[in-house]
Amino acid sequence: MQVEKAYSMISKGQYEAAEVYAKQAHEQSQKDGDRYNLGEALVALGLVYKTKQMSRFEESIINLRHAIAVFKSINYYAGISKAKFALGSAFGTINDTDRQCDMYQESLEDYAEGKKLNPDEAFVYNVFAYSSFEEQVNDFIKKHCG
Repeated sequence: MQVEKAYSMISKGQYEAAEVYAKQAHEQSQKDGDRYNLGEALVALGLVYKTKQMSRFEESIINLRHAIAVFKSINYYAGISKAKFALGSAFGTINDTDRQCDMYQESLEDYAEGKKLNPDEAFVYNVFAYSSFEEQVNDFIKKHCG
């Protein structure tokens, strides 16, 4: 529940509140041994820290890389692809275009692999301007990767 609140606060631009909820979710998921929610909490923290308001880019990258590792440990490809997409965005905030574009491409590859292995695996993305994750990532590749 705290992760959903964190994502809600992120969407409203309330990053300090989002950080509080994400940290609570992180702590609770570690206590519970809940790898899925741990990964989600780490993604939320990564998204919060990459914002210009927070300007904690190194922490963003660390949290997102950790989220990728956590999701890999449970073979959750939708989470892996979401975390890699967010990591690409974090690299973009520090003008590291090469790693930004690599992460965007990897996120598409992991998503496709996950769909092959588990076609029903859920993937929630928060940008309503797109009809699918693939459309969103491809648009970001087009805009930021030439």
